[in-house]
Amino acid sequence: MLIKSQHSEKWERAAAVNEVLTGLFIKIILMTGIGFALKRCGILTDALQKGLSSILLAAVLPASILASANAETGAGTCVKLAYCSAVCCAYFAAAFAAAALSARLLRLPREKYGIFVTMCMLPNSSFLGMPLTKALFGSEGMMYAVVFSLFWQVFAFTLGLMALTGSKKIDLRALARDPATVVSILSLALYVSPLRLPESIVTALDDVGSMCLPLSLMIIGAGLSGIKPLRLLSEKYAYAVSALRLLILPGAVLAAMVALKADSLLASVCVVLTAMPVGSLNAVFAEQYDAPKDFAVTTIVQSTVLMLATLPLFLYLCETLL
Repeated sequence: MLIKSQHSEKWERAAAVNEVLTGLFIKIILMTGIGFALKRCGILTDALQKGLSSILLAAVLPASILASANAETGAGTCVKLAYCSAVCCAYFAAAFAAAALSARLLRLPREKYGIFVTMCMLPNSSFLGMPLTKALFGSEGMMYAVVFSLFWQVFAFTLGLMALTGSKKIDLRALARDPATVVSILSLALYVSPLRLPESIVTALDDVGSMCLPLSLMIIGAGLSGIKPLRLLSEKYAYAVSALRLLILPGAVLAAMVALKADSLLASVCVVLTAMPVGSLNAVFAEQYDAPKDFAVTTIVQSTVLMLATLPLFLYLCETLL
């Protein structure tokens, strides 16, 4: 009877996971498809798309982060956040090393080296990762995503810029000028403190933050409409970035979390964030630092499309292994 009961529980758990993954997949396809259709019909213009992106990054995402910071903390919260910080630091350092080594092994042209490294190292953790984290793991998971985002900013504006410019100098002022960094620090301070925002403010912030996932997916869908399918298939180095970004790096993080027997929620959030496609800010980096922008945009779109196949796999593995 015990064996039969355990077998039944296993199948029920697998069915529940499949139901969640199916719902998530449908949501991603539908919201992305709406953005794609609106752009093709001319309703979502380039100017409107840029404006929505600015609203998302300047207001909607910060509101979602601040609302999550009002969640109740449990025992060992600071320890878990410190553990998450160590995991994030180790991940970004290892991702930078793996990307730089891969670039040398592939003998990339010098003009593609820097942007190749940053695309491998920097996932779409804010624009897409945070909304998905909030939807999948709630407010506590969102705080781990905030920690991840902080380290994203640190490594993007230090090692990332060094790879792009070839300079050995680090400009820490770039971090202080980034609003996401400031909001993330304030949110973490609020989260670990005994202070909490009034419920009316949290409700308003949560309502604004609830637009995060649909807006981000619609904007991604709009970006997909401008890329020719043949272009996605012809850029050979994009496949290397997608393989590292979507399979090798998150697979290594998952294996490490299983080996370390890490907290299930913390480990799942870290795996999901590292399994995100190439971050959209890499296209901005390419334009600012004279890297091949077409290569960056093509790789971003390709990895975003391929994520529809790889993300459900990692979500299933997180549910069954962690």
